[in-house]
Amino acid sequence: VIAHRGTDDFFGDFPSDRAIFERNIPAQAVHAENFTDKSLREYVAEFGDTPTISYTGHSLGAILGEIGAIRDGIRAVTFDSPGSHDFIEQLLPDSPFSPSGDLITTYNASPNAFNSIQPHAGRLVRIYHEYSSPEEKINSECNIPELLSAFVTYTAQQHSMRSILTAF
Repeated sequence: VIAHRGTDDFFGDFPSDRAIFERNIPAQAVHAENFTDKSLREYVAEFGDTPTISYTGHSLGAILGEIGAIRDGIRAVTFDSPGSHDFIEQLLPDSPFSPSGDLITTYNASPNAFNSIQPHAGRLVRIYHEYSSPEEKINSECNIPELLSAFVTYTAQQHSMRSILTAF
């Protein structure tokens, strides 16, 4: 299993995260492809056989895993992906890629600011888990800063891998 980590260092990963929000292919996609190719070459050199691999990842890592899955024709199981459909069409315009194909299974939390950026590739499974709302109940009388704060809190809770794992 080749696992791609999601955003770990906000400032270090910001260019890739920004690219996703702007609907551009993240620069880390090239690094992920090089890592996979190098790992496979090293494995074959040491063991003589080509391994059976699959991809996984969360958020930014999900995008990288999904791109790799279509590129290599192997399975990926990802979590809270921003959606890779458009990236795959950009990177691999001549591939026999099917948006509803079975190579990718994505488990996404309730729709939030991260997992609703683009259309998804493969099979999308929605998982729902508890949401701890802020102490003050959000209603039609709250002001914009309170709404924004509640939205950010909601998105952070829904997007957290720790929260997603509670559904399994």
